[in-house]
Amino acid sequence: MTPAGSFSLPASHPMFAGHFPGNPIVPGAYLLALVERYANDWLRAQGRAERVVGVASVKFLRPLRPDETCAVAFAAPADGRLRFRLDVAGASCASGALMLDAL
Repeated sequence: MTPAGSFSLPASHPMFAGHFPGNPIVPGAYLLALVERYANDWLRAQGRAERVVGVASVKFLRPLRPDETCAVAFAAPADGRLRFRLDVAGASCASGALMLDAL
């Protein structure tokens, strides 16, 4: 896996007000939107003429909480799918594969 960056979402972010009060977590759909943005940036930086067109698979292994720093990494195997992993403090919180298409 090649590191592609990291992010942290502050507890003051409005999405945490309803997801879930007293026990906030980052919604999976929001995480996937961030992964797609990072993936498209990573693909451009690698000189690849592809873009993300969907999610082939995803496994959420633990919740991501406010103020946790999450590292994003990618690997592009021969099957044409871009693999991703999200890590917090060295432990995986999500992983999966994205479908790609040519630009």
